[in-house]
Amino acid sequence: MDHTGIVWSEFFYTREDAKGFMRQVGSRIATFLHPPVCNDDWYFALPRHENETKNKWEFDSIRFPKFEYVWIPEGKVQTIQIDLQTDCSKQSLDGRFAEPLGFCLPGLEEYFRSVLLQTPWPGTLLRLDLRYATEGVNVWNSGEFLVSEGQRIL
Repeated sequence: MDHTGIVWSEFFYTREDAKGFMRQVGSRIATFLHPPVCNDDWYFALPRHENETKNKWEFDSIRFPKFEYVWIPEGKVQTIQIDLQTDCSKQSLDGRFAEPLGFCLPGLEEYFRSVLLQTPWPGTLLRLDLRYATEGVNVWNSGEFLVSEGQRIL
């Protein structure tokens, strides 16, 4: 598992409330705002290795589990998200989970395929993000992308 997360919208919290909450989290945990992809805010909490400090990071190993908190401007459903690394190719996952069962988030088509599942909880969905097979350490699974391209939340 690469990371878990939750998606909340303006229906539940204002963007300012979400930013305030993430500043509190960021003061205690290494938290980064993903570079903008759309009008959503994607925050990631990254685990640190023992020998790392606030400003010194190493990217030679896979860093997990991450936690993602997403704020979106619209929607009335909260989503629990689980991002899973698979050993399946893009062709295989896209074939197994073709639309309407599966879909790709805009701009992230080369990384994973998503599947929504119903839950017994009203107003809550479960989204599985099934990551395509990759070999070894890369800029995503090491946390390097978020540390170098994201905005540190303090």
